[in-house]
Amino acid sequence: MIKRIFLYLFTLILISTSAWATTWYVRPSGGSYGGEDGTAYADAWDGFSNITWGVGGVVAGDTLYIAGSHTEQFDMSEDGSEGNVITIRGDYGGDHATVGAPTSGSWTMIIRGDYVSVINFDSIISKDASIGGRAISISGTNVTVDGCTITGPGSGASNSGAVGIRIDGADSIITNNDISHVNTGINYYAYNATGGFGGTCDSNTLHDLDAPLAGNADCIGISGESPGPHDYSGLVISKNSCSEFTDDGIDLYFGSNIIVEYNKIGPYTTADSGGDGNGIKCGGSPTGGSNVIRYNLIYGLISANQDVAINLNGASNLEIYGNIAYECSRGITGVTTAAKIYNNTFADMSERGIYISGGIATTHYLKNNITDGTDYDIKLGSVMVVEGGFNILKNDSSVSVDGTYNGSGDDLYQTAPGFTNAGNDDYTLALGSAAIDAGADLTATYDDALDPDSTWPDGVATLDQDLFGAGWDIGAFVYDLFISSASPTGPGIGLDTDLNWTNPTGTVTVDVYFEEVSGACDLLIGDRISTGTLITTKDQGAMTIDTSYCWRVDVIHAGGTETGVVYEFTTTGGPPPPPAGLATCVYDASGMTGVYDDQGATVH
Repeated sequence: MIKRIFLYLFTLILISTSAWATTWYVRPSGGSYGGEDGTAYADAWDGFSNITWGVGGVVAGDTLYIAGSHTEQFDMSEDGSEGNVITIRGDYGGDHATVGAPTSGSWTMIIRGDYVSVINFDSIISKDASIGGRAISISGTNVTVDGCTITGPGSGASNSGAVGIRIDGADSIITNNDISHVNTGINYYAYNATGGFGGTCDSNTLHDLDAPLAGNADCIGISGESPGPHDYSGLVISKNSCSEFTDDGIDLYFGSNIIVEYNKIGPYTTADSGGDGNGIKCGGSPTGGSNVIRYNLIYGLISANQDVAINLNGASNLEIYGNIAYECSRGITGVTTAAKIYNNTFADMSERGIYISGGIATTHYLKNNITDGTDYDIKLGSVMVVEGGFNILKNDSSVSVDGTYNGSGDDLYQTAPGFTNAGNDDYTLALGSAAIDAGADLTATYDDALDPDSTWPDGVATLDQDLFGAGWDIGAFVYDLFISSASPTGPGIGLDTDLNWTNPTGTVTVDVYFEEVSGACDLLIGDRISTGTLITTKDQGAMTIDTSYCWRVDVIHAGGTETGVVYEFTTTGGPPPPPAGLATCVYDASGMTGVYDDQGATVH
């Protein structure tokens, strides 16, 4: 009995916070709201200064609705907990919240507590940049800001807000927000150089960032207390859209160990000539490094400032792969240490495709890239050693190099990449492209390249290069006019298994080949079991126990025929011996093939 009482009390303690969570309400200061104890919309607290935090008010697990239009500064330090966050919402019924620039204080909303969520505000307005305005300032950890519209007090350099969201606390989630008319949309600021920062910044739309008052107008900026760089391990910047900015799309100035992927950056606001104009800046001074830059789309960065899709900026140990950039001044430029630059496409650059300047005596890796620069396709500075090869240089007859470049014999010079429709910004590979199957295998770490059907920022997908064609492709995209989801493959396949697959977009008909493997699998014309039809499954007929087979599907489309990947499988063995004294019958697709005794010997 005592044990049962103890278990009951323990269970109550575990569930008490979430089970007894309370919903609270606050409305604009100066109103008359019934009992004004916050327990209902009709009895809402009168202004932010009258909110009760802690015992008797908002605690972990509770929800606070902010309703109406406010010009008070919102400042809270109460902590939630893991699984019992404090939720601040701005979407109550027909009285959605507007939290305007405060009449007192520089920051509009201040979140000092841990495990707090700020959700669905139609309007949060930053104060003027000249006084360091911030729409939301976060110093707590594990804070979420989701679905909020954030702006400055107006547009233009003189009255835009300084920062949309400033994050000083670790492991925050910044997602699905719309941010405009501030100097910097989202700013991370670390105080600890080694502790790891974490968090995610994804699916935000940042646009119309106004001319800088303090020298920058970044969509997303990584900074921190000197000295740096700071360890932002675990921070992922993903699926954000950044346009009409005047400095950098994503600036990793003080940051290390950050993943930047699937972002759409461009076009740049060319009216301002004071910004750097980088799509992604990989480091800064003091330099950051060990950042991964992959699968981003960067475009429309051309002005008098030599605007760069990816600026190395002195960062070290960078991994830059699978990015697509077009219509910029330069694709990649700057100083770096030990960079790996693989399978990128830099098209229609007004100056240089890839330019790594000298000064650092380290080895860099530069392979499987498509470059198209008016001045140079690839230019490499002194001191460095570059392991290259398997790059396509559209215009140049050689790599311009002052240091050491190994691999020039494997590059393709003065070679048209063969894009599908570059005039309409389609830089996928067309049938017959010189890039198809012409790249180097760079190991499993880098074997995923862009699916040609990708759309940025929300519809980006990758495909394993090892599963398409006879080799890796050059550039950011896989040439994928091959079947996928093929089965069966491998061992242990049943005798009645059909061939199944998915056809790529653009398939007109398919030819299916199938044979029993006797020595090598050759799949000649005599092995074709279907032709001229648009199918995704085929019954290949009778198969034999413990036998190897191979098959492939060739795709016929408007541009020609793509010979498919060969798949192999082995059928499963016969049934286990029956119990002593019993016999068993074995069947295949044609009927009974034999009767076996309990020792496996044929009896019929």
